Amino acid sequence: MIFILDRLEIVQGWTGAQDIEKMKAGLEETLKREISQLITKAQQSRKDLFLFGRDIRTRHPRKWKQLKGDWADTYPSLVINVNVHVKIVNSGMLTRNVLN
Repeated sequence: MIFILDRLEIVQGWTGAQDIEKMKAGLEETLKREISQLITKAQQSRKDLFLFGRDIRTRHPRKWKQLKGDWADTYPSLVINVNVHVKIVNSGMLTRNVLN
């Protein structure tokens, strides 16, 4: 399972509830697509970059014993579901640029 946490503050012109919901849905879809593409590329190159094998070994040791011998062949064909949930906080607040 991959968790990506980030914070988004909306400063300009996006204060309506419908606008925020549209932005949230758009961000979720974009992130899901991009993450899925990264996983697919990693599987095509046969590199477990996201350490799914380690996660299975830790959470499901019995299952890992069955998989570890063939992991190089099993990993590229795994079906990995990506779920993204975005939470937008502090919409409409003005913030000061910390670099200035």
